[in-house]
Amino acid sequence: MKKILFLVSLITIITLLSSCAAFKGIGSSDHSIDEATLNNAIESGKFIVKFDMMFTRFGSPVFLRPRSNYLIVDGENAILSAAYLGRQYDFRPIEGIRMQGKTINYEIIKKDAKGRYSIRMNVGNGRNTFTIFLKVNKDGYVSASINSLKIDAASYSGYIESIKKQQTESREEVI
Repeated sequence: MKKILFLVSLITIITLLSSCAAFKGIGSSDHSIDEATLNNAIESGKFIVKFDMMFTRFGSPVFLRPRSNYLIVDGENAILSAAYLGRQYDFRPIEGIRMQGKTINYEIIKKDAKGRYSIRMNVGNGRNTFTIFLKVNKDGYVSASINSLKIDAASYSGYIESIKKQQTESREEVI
């Protein structure tokens, strides 16, 4: 009986340790960006923010695919694609945030001594307008808040990447 209890507890401990290690690996990222590239991307207004985590209204995290949840800012143009869980203030159901529009009032609020940026911008397409607040650390980690009249505020975290010249040229061919 003692051997069975020992085996069950050993298996439970091993399972817990492996799940904790897997959970730690999900949130960690090695998507760091050098400071010069980060400064250039933010000052020029040409960057991609890939969201890898969303936080619900009560603070519980939801892991996202960065390939499907992103904000692309390319000068005056912007594309926003993000998952959404929360209340809505419209008669039609909202499956997620999807918008291709223009950046309005792109403003770098401050850059502090530690190299962190605070950015505020509006992204609109005539029908909808989203207010986006970004807090960017000097290693590329981003904390984002997306607000609109039709939905509750949504919070995300992720990382920032610079738009390379080649990506911009291939996107212009598509448009």
